Amino acid sequence: MLNKSVNSGLLGLLAALSLNHSVQAQQNQQSPFTRASETNTSPQQQGDQHFVKMMVHHDQKTIKIADLALQKAKNPQIKVLATQIKTDQTKEIEQLQALYKQLYRTEVTANAMNCMGMGQGQGMGKMMSLESLQNSPNFDQEFLQGMI
Repeated sequence: MLNKSVNSGLLGLLAALSLNHSVQAQQNQQSPFTRASETNTSPQQQGDQHFVKMMVHHDQKTIKIADLALQKAKNPQIKVLATQIKTDQTKEIEQLQALYKQLYRTEVTANAMNCMGMGQGQGMGKMMSLESLQNSPNFDQEFLQGMI
C-alpha cells in the first residue's frame, strides 16, 4: 500500500514538473542568473532541476544506507525492509533520471550533488551519516530512526 501512495506522489510530481517545463518553454524566458549548464531556463526551472538532482542524490544515499542494513542488521524484518527500500529507490532514481533527460536533454551528473552541498546535510534535511550508522552500537534502532 505504501508503494502505491509513493508512486502516486511521484507521478504527480513528475506531471507537475513536466507541465511546468512545458509552460516555461512556451514563455521562452531567460534569467540573468542562468548557469552555463542551464541555458534558456527560468529561475523556476533551475529550481526544478535542482530539486530533481537533490532527489536523485537523496535516493542514492538511501540505497547505500539500505545496503549497510543488509550487511549489519540483526533483525530479519529490517533486512526485508532494506531490500524493499533498495527496490523502490532504484525505480524512483530511474524515473527521475528519465524525466530529467526528457526535460533538460542532459543526464543528471554523478557529481552534480557534491557542488550543491547535499553531502553536508543541506538541501532536503540532514540524513544520517553512513559512518555514524556503521559504528552505531545499536544498528537496527539507529537505522529505523534515521529512515523515519
